[in-house]
Amino acid sequence: MIRTTPEHPFYVEGKGWTPAGSLKAADRLLTLLGDSVPLSEVDDTGAWEVVYNLRVADYRTDFVGDDTWSFAAWAHNQICGVQETSGAHNPTYNRSHVDVPAITNPANAILQGERRARHMPPAGSPSDNCTCAYVQIVGEELSPIFASNTDRYTYNWPPVGTGAGQVPQGQGVNNGARHHAEIKAMIRVVQSGVSLQGKAIIIFTDRDPCQYCDRDRGIENAARILGATSVTIWCPSGCIGPIHL
Repeated sequence: MIRTTPEHPFYVEGKGWTPAGSLKAADRLLTLLGDSVPLSEVDDTGAWEVVYNLRVADYRTDFVGDDTWSFAAWAHNQICGVQETSGAHNPTYNRSHVDVPAITNPANAILQGERRARHMPPAGSPSDNCTCAYVQIVGEELSPIFASNTDRYTYNWPPVGTGAGQVPQGQGVNNGARHHAEIKAMIRVVQSGVSLQGKAIIIFTDRDPCQYCDRDRGIENAARILGATSVTIWCPSGCIGPIHL
């Protein structure tokens, strides 16, 4: 028997990383030997108790089991940062809560390294009150370009309207989003002399986008105005997008 909290992910054959609360009987968990074992039962105890989370040094996955078992199941040590409630989600965006370690593990290590360089508290820790993000351009060899919401990058965003130099209603960058790390990372890319015109971009962030950036389309609209053709966001909850612009 494995006893865990509902958000803790296990690798399920055919599904990928799946929170324990979403596991079903007969789901097959990947094991240390590379095969899989079926879940005979998933039971929500309904109990409330104090639990303590810890993060093993470095971002990695681990196998959990017992000497008396004939197998060990693959569990995740990667999810960190702050996750948003569904109220912050734009319902038109594609979302995947299946993690891809080949993508997110290096990104987490890169973000963690930048946090240390900036003397920022660890993502998701009690003292964490800021966000770190970086941008990559699909198909280009470009070192990560970082920003935090505490950085002072600004951009002269066009106003909403029907006149020259204005953008249609619903396509402006709202005031709340303008101050956030994902937007500032894109601004920093452009101000560093790298064009986003006609390019697909990926944003990696250690905090789920808030309602201003997600539900109210702050990231989408900023990427469109800066010339990108699509934006994909990797965050603690998984993947958002690609959002085609």
